[in-house]
Amino acid sequence: MKYRIGIIGSGMIGESVGRNLIRGGHEVLFSSRHPEKLKALGDETGAQVGTPQEAVEFGELILLATPYKAHPGLAGSIQGWEGKILLDATNPYPQRDGQVAQDVIDDPNQSSTGLVATIFDASRVVKVFNAIYFPFLRDLAFQSGDERLAIPIAGDDVEAREFVAALLDELGYWPLDFGGLANSGVFEPGGPFYNKNLRKPEAEQLYAELKG
Repeated sequence: MKYRIGIIGSGMIGESVGRNLIRGGHEVLFSSRHPEKLKALGDETGAQVGTPQEAVEFGELILLATPYKAHPGLAGSIQGWEGKILLDATNPYPQRDGQVAQDVIDDPNQSSTGLVATIFDASRVVKVFNAIYFPFLRDLAFQSGDERLAIPIAGDDVEAREFVAALLDELGYWPLDFGGLANSGVFEPGGPFYNKNLRKPEAEQLYAELKG
């Protein structure tokens, strides 16, 4: 099946994933606070462009690829998150995001995506696309077998997580399922799977080593 995906934050991650979703036959709406700046991207890819509110209204799935500090404002100002799968591709970087990022990093009882799930509590959050440097996401889609790029995922909603894993498989990635959001720290900044950009065999080896 083909889906409508609204992308909030059309920078390096949002654009890279969006282009491959389009290549895979899905409908995409790129969004930002200044959608007029996305006109060239829309013209080139055939995607729609709009505001974050329009992305949520448009998408059956929502890809969140904004700075971490933007979350509270987005959750409070946009309507329509209820029941939608929210693909959280964000990371907390204190040098960019300030105290909200430092606080979640310093909290041993909270993963960054756990906080995202609390902020966007009406949606079904799946952590994905945050651990891979964007050129690998962009250029290594639509591979097969052991050449597939391993994409870690985590989410408390099992159905949503399985849905996202199937979408990754369709895009020619290898979904590496870490289970619930409590495990997402493994591929957040500082974790052993963060920014490793591994293909399937190397990812399986590292996973086995972590499991002991």
